[in-house]
Amino acid sequence: MLKLLDHSARHVWDECRRKYYWQYIIGLEQGRSVDLDRGSAVHKGLYEWYKTGSSAVALAAAKMERPEGLLASEAMLYDDTDMQIEQLLQGYFQRYADDDFEIISLERPLAAELPNGWMYIGVVDAVLRHKVLGLLNQENKSTKQIATDWVAKFQMDSQSTGYVWLAWANDLPVFGTLLSLLRMSKYPDYVRDVIKAEEWLVEEWHDEIITITQEMEYREGLATRTDPMAAYPKNTDACFKYNKECPFRKICLYGRDRSTIIESFYRKRSSPTREEKILQEAQDAVRNS
Repeated sequence: MLKLLDHSARHVWDECRRKYYWQYIIGLEQGRSVDLDRGSAVHKGLYEWYKTGSSAVALAAAKMERPEGLLASEAMLYDDTDMQIEQLLQGYFQRYADDDFEIISLERPLAAELPNGWMYIGVVDAVLRHKVLGLLNQENKSTKQIATDWVAKFQMDSQSTGYVWLAWANDLPVFGTLLSLLRMSKYPDYVRDVIKAEEWLVEEWHDEIITITQEMEYREGLATRTDPMAAYPKNTDACFKYNKECPFRKICLYGRDRSTIIESFYRKRSSPTREEKILQEAQDAVRNS
């Protein structure tokens, strides 16, 4: 059976093996959060702006979807966040209205084979062409704070490096990645830089991801022979990352009979999964090219 892996799953794996088990082996939804909804809304707004050139269309698309049963205080939080997103995007549109990049494709789904029946997948925010640098991946990141070392960290980032590998594997000779950071605050700020793709770093990423898939297979097999909790050890440093509780922490605290709390408080991931949809879209894009 084909085994799918993307950066989100790899990120969860790096963060906590136990969290990976709940989300990708047992297949539980991690639920929604204001942070996730905010990031999704910003991406939708940027997508529509690049697609249509209309700030009005983009801002309409960037309104956050409200979960059911919101309390009044929660509704106010969403309203305030919508206003912050609007200010953030308006500033971005003004600053980068005269971009000299040609858009080749937006939200480009990509897939490429790894050894032993694995497939790595991802969706690049955009593939651009610059008159001097040639093809570039674009990655848009919204944040509440832009640290002085953001760009330096991004140069070694596994997501952007993996997307470069995917591009190269799909005959897209990208020079690197155009990084766009959007800081959401009272005074929105923006950082842009082009990160050149170093061949040795992409090769290192490829070796790392193969090693990760090998460990994933080992632990999945081990879980069939022993207690899955031993096969997928927890990382307690991830229980309250960024002062936010892990969505699966209550399961880990429940003891050995966890079926009751899982059935009462969690839903299974939808089918087809997000990863399966990305693979299908990537395959369709290749067939239609």
